[in-house]
Amino acid sequence: MKLLEIQYARAFAMVTVLFVHFSSNGLIGSPLDTPMSHAYGLANSIGRLGVPVFFLLSGLVLFYTTNKRPFNLDTIKTFYKKRIQFIIIPYITVSLGYFVFTWIVYYNYSLLEGMQLFIKQLFTGQTHMHLYFLFILIQFYFIFPILYYVYKKSRLSVGALLVISLIVQFGWVYLNKHYFEVSNRSIVFLTYFSFFAFGGALGLHYEKVRQALSKVTFKFVSIGTFVIAVSLMYIYDRTARTGIMYSYITDGSVISTLFDVLWTLVGISAAICFLVVGKWIVDRQFARTGNFLNRIADLSFGIYLIHPFFLIIFMELQPANTPLVFHSWQIITAVGVTALSWLATVIISKNKFGWIFIGK
Repeated sequence: MKLLEIQYARAFAMVTVLFVHFSSNGLIGSPLDTPMSHAYGLANSIGRLGVPVFFLLSGLVLFYTTNKRPFNLDTIKTFYKKRIQFIIIPYITVSLGYFVFTWIVYYNYSLLEGMQLFIKQLFTGQTHMHLYFLFILIQFYFIFPILYYVYKKSRLSVGALLVISLIVQFGWVYLNKHYFEVSNRSIVFLTYFSFFAFGGALGLHYEKVRQALSKVTFKFVSIGTFVIAVSLMYIYDRTARTGIMYSYITDGSVISTLFDVLWTLVGISAAICFLVVGKWIVDRQFARTGNFLNRIADLSFGIYLIHPFFLIIFMELQPANTPLVFHSWQIITAVGVTALSWLATVIISKNKFGWIFIGK
């Protein structure tokens, strides 16, 4: 059974990833409490949900497809063979491309320094701002067989698995804050554990979940929860940027924990909401809309990998910062980067060796 609503949800997630990258420059460059600052802030808050949604959908698809076939050594071998070819190799290729590009444009390393730094950044997902996603995804691939085995043996409900995954994630956050003190926890898979693990739980029970997606009450609750979550995240961002929050909350630990809670709520509610909307499109048989979203989903991985290259170029070409020119350029950047990334991905995908650069 082809799960079109998951494809559509993946397309929505790709759009939100573009939101966060396109809005960041505008948010930084806009005075506080101006209409444009609020617009950029809302887009940025929405954009933060892209990566969590991708992790959740990845877990859902992996667990769902694995549950449809025998889980044995051959299955695991095939799984890792495909991930090495279509995820790890493109990760290395694109990482090298971004590293060399920034090396030429911005830095002056010696050859030895460059090689050492590249290896270090490759194994920490830091060769470019967005590649940490693949670095985390690769970590999830390593634990996937174990997690799947535990899930199948436990036979716990979706709700129970969600609670356990949240305990693991926030347990890691607490222990890291007070004991481990890993400075960049954003490159550790446990920071995102609830998304992938909950997605896996949904994948194991997806026949029931899919039926629920079409129910009116479930739709109302899902969309309502998402709207509330994004609103709270937006309020958090605004009060933090203006300093109002610090007048009421002086403990930095509480502020960071509040962010983690809101970010997790936004990510999970967004994924469910996107699936609900995707299922609605499937049920209504909106063929043109579905075909368009399906195409975005098919190209999403390539667009994700390529778009920062064009974003760098557009940011470097930023003209004089009068307000009108500045805001107009943000729109031009969004349209231009999206169009060029789409075109480049289409061209590369038509080459039989294109998977080396954009995966599959």
